[in-house]
Formats: sequence, C-alpha cells, structure tokens
Amino acid sequence: MEPTVEDAMRHHCPTCGARPTKCCSGSGYHRRDKAHPARFAMAQAVIARPAQPSPARRAFHKATNLRLDAQYLADRTRALERVGYPKAKWIGFCELMLTFALQVELYEARQTVSKYVTLTDGSGKRYKVRFSNHKPIHAREVGGDCDFFVGVTHLGVTTTTQAIAAALAYFGLRAEERPRALQL
Repeated sequence: MEPTVEDAMRHHCPTCGARPTKCCSGSGYHRRDKAHPARFAMAQAVIARPAQPSPARRAFHKATNLRLDAQYLADRTRALERVGYPKAKWIGFCELMLTFALQVELYEARQTVSKYVTLTDGSGKRYKVRFSNHKPIHAREVGGDCDFFVGVTHLGVTTTTQAIAAALAYFGLRAEERPRALQL
C-alpha cells in the first residue's frame, strides 16, 4: 500500500528521515529534488568519510607512550614549521628535559590535542605533565591525574616555564647541572 500525502505529512520521510514539508509527495521523494535518493547516498558517503588530518599531522600518528629522542622532536618541529606553525611548547619542554638525561615519554590524547609527557629519571622516579588548550576534567585535576597541568586549569593558568621549574624541583635538578655544551 502506497503512503498517502496525509501519512507523509504526519511521519518522517522514509528516504532521508527528515520531517517532510508540504512539498513531499508522500512516496518519500521530495518534489523539489527528483534525484533525492542519489543525492542522499552521496551526502551519506561524504559524512562517513573520515576527516583529513592537517598537513602537520599527516606524517605522524598519535603517540602512545612513545619514548622520545632529539630526532623525533626535530622531525615534529620541521613538520609544524613546514605548514607555518611555530615550534610547540611541549616540544621545547621535552628537548630541555632530554638535556638533563631524563627519559621522556609522550602520550597524545585521541580526541583532543592534549599531550601527556612523562619524565623518568635513572632511579625510576616519574613525573607526569599535561599540555592542553582546554580545561581538564575537574575530578582528574583535583585527584592528581597529572603532577602538573600546563595551560588553562580550574585553578588558574600555568605556563611551560612553571612546568620546567616544577619538574626540575621534583627531580632535585638545577639548570646549572646540565652539561656546558647543552646550556641554552
């Protein structure tokens, strides 16, 4: 049994799921658009297509507890500069921490631009720093999910310079203790 115009006016369009307007014929095809099913299929294909990453991210997958070295950080910096961005603050932080002979690991959040940098010294002592452009979940911040939050937090705004000072204090290091060739 074919749906009537009255049925179409009461229910959603079976083709696209939208509420039909008075222009709907009741068969599911909109009079204004004779090729509606084909256009709908094309629109669904566009929606289903994964978003293309920015040129700076194409060369790099999101890191999952990746142990960093100077070469990786230099590659990330070049990729950013190639598309017109300055070196990210977290990269400078990691480069500096490597000069103190600390092991540096990176975890990049999957849904946001947050970066979690974990520092480890020779004795296994760990310090976790979060770099982000948005506030963390309040319970995680208060619960001590990370040792230091760089960026906007519920308690204020912190900077990379403050993170450097906090990390060095945690490990009992001073800027003068770096090898002279690595002094910045």
